[in-house]
Amino acid sequence: MGRMVGHESDNEKCDLYRAEVDPNVLEYREQPHTIEAVIDGNVRRYTPDREDRFADGRIQIVEVKDDFEAEADPDYTLKLEYFAEVYEHLGWSFRLTTREEIKDPATFGTVDHIQRYRRVGFTSAELAAVREIIRPVGTTTIASLSSIFEVRDAALPKLCAMMVARVLTLDLSSRLDPSSIVRLAS
Repeated sequence: MGRMVGHESDNEKCDLYRAEVDPNVLEYREQPHTIEAVIDGNVRRYTPDREDRFADGRIQIVEVKDDFEAEADPDYTLKLEYFAEVYEHLGWSFRLTTREEIKDPATFGTVDHIQRYRRVGFTSAELAAVREIIRPVGTTTIASLSSIFEVRDAALPKLCAMMVARVLTLDLSSRLDPSSIVRLAS
């Protein structure tokens, strides 16, 4: 997002990493609002952890939990279900995610690796060369893009920075290696 981002837990921070590298998420806001409703005669308030805005115009409310077992806290579950329905009526989606999903090794390793290089710079010439290689065929591999860069060891960090800049995209649930398929972000 190009700014300091607030979070209240390690899980929230790690899920923010995913939002930062997901090319479909154009922007997000942490604790974007508080809504209030009367549920079973009691005033209930809810402040979601994050609101994601997608390239296609969709809005998703994200709730991040360490663990979540609906049966363990039926009152809280009722509250989440109620507000998820409110968001649905607004045309928004609601997603509850837990540490198990966030730190899934198949995804988090890739997200974390890309995140490490988020501030690496790349030139307009490098960007143009990447686009020139990918445009005619639609996809390519990280290995095939490596030849663009003067210093081969700089290729992966620069490509990762392009992913964070939403220039490139890849399947975040796959390992990041030379054979990874890369596309231009839409």
